Amino acid sequence: MHNIHCFFRILVVLLCGSLTACDNDPHNGFGCVANESHPAVKHARSLSPVQLEFAYNELAKLGKNNKPEFFDKHYRGDDIPASLNFLKAETIGITPEGNTSVFLANCLDERVIFVPSLRGKDTTIMLYWAEPTTENPYKTGYEILWQKSYD
Repeated sequence: MHNIHCFFRILVVLLCGSLTACDNDPHNGFGCVANESHPAVKHARSLSPVQLEFAYNELAKLGKNNKPEFFDKHYRGDDIPASLNFLKAETIGITPEGNTSVFLANCLDERVIFVPSLRGKDTTIMLYWAEPTTENPYKTGYEILWQKSYD
């Protein structure tokens, strides 16, 4: 019986060593949360209007010049253009329509997403984060990070 308990203790230690969920940081690793207190939200809010406008224009070019034919295309790690490194993105996605999304944090079902869009004469960058509730586990919080009107 002692051997079985010893085996399970070793297994738990190994799992905790390999999964960052055991490091008491709720924003990293397995089981992390991507809520408004996530450091990626703070970083996105710290970007200047000049940086946000630059990001909008670079992402628009990336979406226009790299539209995938059928499925979404994703840039990760070193594939993310160097000009956008200041965003600290985990992934940049492009849809077949050329729309882009910047994943600043990805925690399984929860994400911090930075989405540039064109609405009428307004260009906008929206920031989304998870705000799950018991009634709606996929509820999100959001804010407009940057907006420019072309009248």
